[in-house]
Amino acid sequence: MNFDSDSGRARLLPSLADPTRVRLRRSVALPVAFVLLLCATGCGSYSGASPRTYEYAKALYSICNRRADDKLAEVASRIEADAASGEISSSEASWLRGIVADAQGGDWQGAMREARDLMVDQTHRL
Repeated sequence: MNFDSDSGRARLLPSLADPTRVRLRRSVALPVAFVLLLCATGCGSYSGASPRTYEYAKALYSICNRRADDKLAEVASRIEADAASGEISSSEASWLRGIVADAQGGDWQGAMREARDLMVDQTHRL
């Protein structure tokens, strides 16, 4: 309880200028604002993936699930062809190349996760 210096009466409400309360409000407000911003803009890193990139992600997910090296090389060459012709953007090609590289490096589970994340992010934006 705070006291009003002019009247000598007790105030029931705490002072808004109390430094402890201001710090507490800031320490809560900033993380809450950050979470709200992430939810509003989307947490995924694959913003703007085209339907064609979504199809590639589906194919890569399936290939990684089966650990099909032969199909991986085939899809990788199609990705390069579509990137060269402008069918997919350079960002999309980079995302897909990363998934292919993970799979080629033996990280099949990581590649599957990335392919799934790309698909999920795309469906949330529809």
